[in-house]
Amino acid sequence: MASQQSAEQQRPSVRNVAKPSGPPSDTPRRQRPGTPISAQLQKKNKPGPPRPKQQRAKAETIPGYERAWHWLNSVPVFKNPGKLEELNKEKDAMELREVFDGLHLEFHRQVNSRFRVGHAISVGSTTETPHYSFSTDYVYGPYYMFGRWLPRSGSVQARFGGSWKFPGKRAFSLRGSGRASSVPNQSSAQIEADLKLPDASASISWHYPKTVEVTYAQALTQRLSAGVLGYYDGTNTGKSGLSFAVRREFPVTFTRENPVTVSAVYSPGFQMSLCLSQSTQKGRKRWTTEMSLLNPSAMSGAPNSNWETLYVVGYHYTLVYSQVKARIDSNLRAGVYMEEKMNPIANFTMCADLDYGKDVYKFGLGLNLRM
Repeated sequence: MASQQSAEQQRPSVRNVAKPSGPPSDTPRRQRPGTPISAQLQKKNKPGPPRPKQQRAKAETIPGYERAWHWLNSVPVFKNPGKLEELNKEKDAMELREVFDGLHLEFHRQVNSRFRVGHAISVGSTTETPHYSFSTDYVYGPYYMFGRWLPRSGSVQARFGGSWKFPGKRAFSLRGSGRASSVPNQSSAQIEADLKLPDASASISWHYPKTVEVTYAQALTQRLSAGVLGYYDGTNTGKSGLSFAVRREFPVTFTRENPVTVSAVYSPGFQMSLCLSQSTQKGRKRWTTEMSLLNPSAMSGAPNSNWETLYVVGYHYTLVYSQVKARIDSNLRAGVYMEEKMNPIANFTMCADLDYGKDVYKFGLGLNLRM
């Protein structure tokens, strides 16, 4: 009896034991209602997606035997600038070459995956007589051949081309076109060869009868490209000349994805132009403005050398199933081109071109059916 009492006196009382300042390690964490503790721990300890590293646009280095193409052993390769015409592609888009006059109907029939035939009818034009044309298209991978026959004028048109790719981001393409007509001095032919390098492009073309053009475009940096064009006309005129083009992209601070593009073209004695362009909404909207100093008399071979100033503003809006192009210049000429894809088979086109200075007006409606 005495031993039991002594044991109880030595045993510490629960009330006298000091509680620890913090919770024990095995104490369960606070649990959200309806969520198991294991799920909470797994969600908290689950690694998140890797953060994107801030990588600068580094140019690729030409390895091994390919270094002989360049001046130094480690010349960086920048983005290919494309052909010389692409250095000033925003300016060409404002020309609205798609504009036609009158009513134009086209019907295309897909015979198989490679061959297609088409019929086209144009009526109601004030500048051209009504005509009908029959066309055939053949496409086999990178090779194609297009043909067109106009019975009214008695002319036949043809285009062909192909491309071949090589290691090291190099490619070679060959294209040609021709027109045979019963009307005197209306026949023409052209052959063009293009060579695409990792950071440059070169081409040479021959126009019937004796005209030769050579172009070269080079990427100088990631955002700067330059090109040159030289031509020689071996006919009675014997003209020759050079044209230079420069393209530069300037990033905008508040819209880094939509840089402002500046392109300039200089042809001694003929043309000087400066074009500014910017695209927004991931390329769906684009505005373009251009200021040019032209010498039309020198272009036509006249001795007079009167320079003219031309200012052009253009707009291009691309939607999912439609697109709109518009332009207006300082010579009181305005044009608009609209195309709507109504369904996978039919496309509707409406265009207009109003030249108040020359008193020339065009208005066209078109329908294109693909079966």
